[in-house]
Amino acid sequence: MQGNDFNDVLTLMRAQDANINQAVQYIFPLYNDLSLAGNRSFQGFTLNFYTFILNHGNSEGFTKAIEAQQIYNYILLEKLLSTQVLLAAEHLETAISHLELVERMYQTRITPNFLLLNHTITLLEETELKIIETLESILKSSYKIPLQN
Repeated sequence: MQGNDFNDVLTLMRAQDANINQAVQYIFPLYNDLSLAGNRSFQGFTLNFYTFILNHGNSEGFTKAIEAQQIYNYILLEKLLSTQVLLAAEHLETAISHLELVERMYQTRITPNFLLLNHTITLLEETELKIIETLESILKSSYKIPLQN
Protein backbone atom coordinates (compact mmCIF):
# COMPACT_ATOMS: atom_id res chain seq x y z
CA MET A 1 0.00 0.00 0.00
CA GLN A 2 1.35 3.42 -0.89
CA GLY A 3 1.24 6.69 1.04
CA ASN A 4 -0.37 8.21 -2.06
CA ASP A 5 -3.41 6.01 -1.51
CA PHE A 6 -3.93 7.57 1.91
CA ASN A 7 -3.36 11.03 0.49
CA ASP A 8 -6.14 10.34 -2.00
CA VAL A 9 -8.50 9.36 0.82
CA LEU A 10 -7.54 12.43 2.86
CA THR A 11 -8.06 14.69 -0.15
CA LEU A 12 -11.53 13.23 -0.65
CA MET A 13 -12.29 13.61 3.07
CA ARG A 14 -11.27 17.28 2.95
CA ALA A 15 -13.45 17.84 -0.13
CA GLN A 16 -16.28 16.19 1.76
CA ASP A 17 -15.71 18.63 4.66
CA ALA A 18 -16.08 21.58 2.30
CA ASN A 19 -19.28 20.09 0.85
CA ILE A 20 -20.69 19.49 4.34
CA ASN A 21 -19.97 23.07 5.38
CA GLN A 22 -21.71 24.32 2.25
CA ALA A 23 -24.76 22.12 2.86
CA VAL A 24 -25.07 23.35 6.44
CA GLN A 25 -25.10 26.94 5.18
CA TYR A 26 -28.10 26.05 2.99
CA ILE A 27 -29.96 24.08 5.66
CA PHE A 28 -30.13 26.80 8.32
CA PRO A 29 -32.06 29.35 6.20
CA LEU A 30 -34.56 26.64 5.27
CA TYR A 31 -35.62 26.55 8.92
CA ASN A 32 -37.09 30.05 8.46
CA ASP A 33 -39.96 28.40 6.60
CA LEU A 34 -41.93 27.10 9.60
CA SER A 35 -44.01 24.68 7.54
CA LEU A 36 -40.81 23.15 6.16
CA ALA A 37 -39.05 23.13 9.53
CA GLY A 38 -42.02 21.33 11.07
CA ASN A 39 -42.23 18.77 8.27
CA ARG A 40 -41.47 15.23 9.47
CA SER A 41 -39.50 14.37 6.32
CA PHE A 42 -37.37 17.50 6.60
CA GLN A 43 -36.70 16.68 10.25
CA GLY A 44 -35.77 13.14 9.17
CA PHE A 45 -33.41 14.60 6.60
CA THR A 46 -31.68 16.85 9.13
CA LEU A 47 -31.37 14.07 11.72
CA ASN A 48 -29.80 11.65 9.24
CA PHE A 49 -27.62 14.36 7.74
CA TYR A 50 -26.35 15.24 11.22
CA THR A 51 -25.56 11.55 11.85
CA PHE A 52 -23.77 11.42 8.48
CA ILE A 53 -21.65 14.41 9.58
CA LEU A 54 -20.71 12.67 12.84
CA ASN A 55 -19.75 9.45 11.05
CA HIS A 56 -17.77 11.37 8.46
CA GLY A 57 -15.90 13.18 11.22
CA ASN A 58 -15.05 9.88 12.89
CA SER A 59 -13.86 8.34 9.63
CA GLU A 60 -11.66 11.36 8.94
CA GLY A 61 -10.13 10.92 12.39
CA PHE A 62 -9.40 7.28 11.62
CA THR A 63 -7.79 8.24 8.33
CA LYS A 64 -5.60 10.92 9.91
CA ALA A 65 -4.48 8.51 12.63
CA ILE A 66 -3.53 5.89 10.06
CA GLU A 67 -1.58 8.44 8.02
CA ALA A 68 0.16 10.01 11.03
CA GLN A 69 1.37 6.67 12.33
CA GLN A 70 2.08 5.27 8.86
CA ILE A 71 0.18 2.14 9.80
CA TYR A 72 -0.75 0.26 6.70
CA ASN A 73 -2.92 -2.26 8.41
CA TYR A 74 -5.61 -4.17 6.57
CA ILE A 75 -7.74 -4.64 9.69
CA LEU A 76 -7.77 -0.92 10.52
CA LEU A 77 -8.69 -0.04 6.96
CA GLU A 78 -11.45 -2.60 6.92
CA LYS A 79 -12.77 -1.25 10.22
CA LEU A 80 -12.65 2.30 8.88
CA LEU A 81 -14.64 1.27 5.82
CA SER A 82 -17.21 -0.85 7.63
CA THR A 83 -17.78 1.09 10.85
CA GLN A 84 -17.49 4.69 9.71
CA VAL A 85 -17.51 5.28 5.97
CA LEU A 86 -20.27 2.84 5.04
CA LEU A 87 -22.33 3.90 8.06
CA ALA A 88 -21.95 7.54 7.01
CA ALA A 89 -23.01 6.62 3.47
CA GLU A 90 -26.11 4.84 4.79
CA HIS A 91 -27.17 7.89 6.78
CA LEU A 92 -26.52 10.15 3.81
CA GLU A 93 -28.76 7.93 1.65
CA THR A 94 -31.50 8.03 4.28
CA ALA A 95 -31.15 11.81 4.51
CA ILE A 96 -31.42 12.07 0.73
CA SER A 97 -34.62 9.99 0.68
CA HIS A 98 -36.16 12.31 3.29
CA LEU A 99 -35.09 15.36 1.30
CA GLU A 100 -36.67 13.89 -1.84
CA LEU A 101 -39.97 13.50 0.06
CA VAL A 102 -39.79 17.13 1.14
CA GLU A 103 -39.08 18.19 -2.43
CA ARG A 104 -42.15 16.33 -3.72
CA MET A 105 -44.38 17.80 -1.00
CA TYR A 106 -43.16 21.40 -1.42
CA GLN A 107 -42.46 21.35 -5.15
CA THR A 108 -44.20 24.66 -5.82
CA ARG A 109 -42.33 26.46 -3.03
CA ILE A 110 -38.76 25.32 -3.65
CA THR A 111 -36.35 28.12 -2.73
CA PRO A 112 -32.89 28.87 -4.13
CA ASN A 113 -31.38 27.60 -0.86
CA PHE A 114 -33.22 24.33 -1.32
CA LEU A 115 -31.90 23.99 -4.89
CA LEU A 116 -28.36 24.75 -3.72
CA LEU A 117 -28.74 22.23 -0.91
CA ASN A 118 -29.82 19.57 -3.42
CA HIS A 119 -26.78 20.30 -5.57
CA THR A 120 -24.45 20.14 -2.57
CA ILE A 121 -26.03 16.87 -1.40
CA THR A 122 -25.37 15.41 -4.85
CA LEU A 123 -21.69 16.42 -4.51
CA LEU A 124 -21.58 14.82 -1.05
CA GLU A 125 -23.01 11.60 -2.43
CA GLU A 126 -20.50 11.48 -5.30
CA THR A 127 -17.56 12.18 -3.00
CA GLU A 128 -18.72 9.57 -0.49
CA LEU A 129 -18.82 7.00 -3.29
CA LYS A 130 -15.27 7.97 -4.34
CA ILE A 131 -14.09 7.57 -0.73
CA ILE A 132 -15.64 4.09 -0.58
CA GLU A 133 -14.16 3.10 -3.95
CA THR A 134 -10.70 4.35 -2.95
CA LEU A 135 -10.75 2.49 0.36
CA GLU A 136 -11.99 -0.68 -1.34
CA SER A 137 -9.19 -0.36 -3.88
CA ILE A 138 -6.60 0.04 -1.10
CA LEU A 139 -8.01 -3.00 0.70
CA LYS A 140 -8.06 -5.05 -2.49
CA SER A 141 -4.46 -4.22 -3.34
CA SER A 142 -3.23 -4.85 0.20
CA TYR A 143 -5.02 -8.15 0.67
CA LYS A 144 -3.10 -10.76 -1.22
CA ILE A 145 -3.54 -14.37 -0.18
CA PRO A 146 -0.66 -16.57 -1.25
CA LEU A 147 -1.97 -19.47 -3.27
CA GLN A 148 -0.91 -22.91 -2.12
CA ASN A 149 -0.37 -25.85 -4.45
